[in-house]
Formats: sequence, structure tokens, C-alpha cells
Amino acid sequence: MESSRRIRRTLEYLGWEVRWQASAGAGGDEAILGAYGPYRLTVRLDVNTGEPVSVIFSRVGDEGVFVERWHGVENLPTPALAVDRLSSRRGD
Repeated sequence: MESSRRIRRTLEYLGWEVRWQASAGAGGDEAILGAYGPYRLTVRLDVNTGEPVSVIFSRVGDEGVFVERWHGVENLPTPALAVDRLSSRRGD
């Protein structure tokens, strides 16, 4: 199981600004939130087990969201990869 501390450290190492850990929605899942300029990344954790469930990338003000199933800390995206994927989706 990936610890939330390890996830936060990995996100910071990759260049994300880790802002806080909070409830991620009505389901009560916990989340670790990262930011890079207008881009946001959310790692959702199962509230019962504390295990990571998914990674969500988004751009502030953009309704489009790119979601990937969780594949472990070693596969967390860098901000550059998130920007590239979101930009290619939007046709920028």
C-alpha cells in the first residue's frame, strides 16, 4: 500500500505543489491535491483502506478532465506530462 506521505513526497519531487489533503467528494474519499500553474492533479484514496484509487488531471476553468486508473507512485505524472496530455486533448 502506498502511504499518503510517500505520494505527497513523490508529487513534490516531480514538481507539483502539494496544497492539502481533503475530502474529495460526496463519497467521502480522501484526496491529495497538487497544482502546477492552472493545472491540478488529484490522487484519490479509498476512505476505508487508504489506498490510492485514481489520478485525475484537470485545468482550472476547463470542464474537461483526464482520468487514469492508479498504477502506483512510480507512474505519477510530471506536471509537463499532464500539461502535454491535457493540451493534446483540447487541441491546443
